[in-house]
Amino acid sequence: MRDMFKAAAYQRQERKLQADLCFIGKACPKAIEYIAQVPFPMWSLFHDSGRRYGICTTNFSETFNNVLKGARFLPIMSLVELTFHRVNKYFTLRRESSEARSDQGLPYPPKVTAILEKNTAKARYHRVDAYNRRLHIYQVTTERGERVGNKGGHKHTVNWQLRTCTCNKPKIFHLPCSHVLAVCATYSLSERPWVDPLLQSAAYMNTYAPQFWSIPCETTWAQWAQYVGPKLIPDGTMIRGKGRPKSKRIRNEMDDNNRPPTKCSRCHQQGHNRTTCPSRPT
Repeated sequence: MRDMFKAAAYQRQERKLQADLCFIGKACPKAIEYIAQVPFPMWSLFHDSGRRYGICTTNFSETFNNVLKGARFLPIMSLVELTFHRVNKYFTLRRESSEARSDQGLPYPPKVTAILEKNTAKARYHRVDAYNRRLHIYQVTTERGERVGNKGGHKHTVNWQLRTCTCNKPKIFHLPCSHVLAVCATYSLSERPWVDPLLQSAAYMNTYAPQFWSIPCETTWAQWAQYVGPKLIPDGTMIRGKGRPKSKRIRNEMDDNNRPPTKCSRCHQQGHNRTTCPSRPT
């Protein structure tokens, strides 16, 4: 049921979303009653008006969680210092990369470039028919070869002036879909107006433009005024208990892979393995 709901949440077209919801309702009426209590914009990509830029998970926070891995079990001073240096390194590498791409005249960051190349490859199998050249309205038909096992034949309408496509991908991801790129290739148009300014190289470079400054040597700290303020006393109830602290991401119910419990290869019973089998010879 979780996988069915996830598929519905990622749908970009209304007819496909409704089909998934009907399938969930038939499989489990209580599940659809529960889903109906949550407003669509809170979980559905189709209804979010492009606010998420296609992001529906916490993977972005996990990126920084991985950058700071190994720092959480350190004393507070070491933790702050290591966090400072790792974030500075993270920004420095990407600042240099963004400046190098700008010097080369590359209009988009690496990830955006990869997405556009993938969509361009799919666009080669599309057929474009013009319905109004003055208003820039085109119909794009997907042909065989767009995807393995896909017979093609789907039709989508691209409105160049309104920046819309009936597949709804440009609105959700703020990037041109394969149908738009097919129009660009057919009529020698630029895809640049379809790329959100926040996804272009200038914004990428500005993201990592802030400069970190080195911490002065401790021998020079004495020249500054001594600390004057309240005395901080640690809360004894918050002291961590015994045991090694977790240094990896904390898993939750979303990480459950629903695997069946393992069975012993000797007695074929659950709850133990061959080594700990009670029926093993002594």
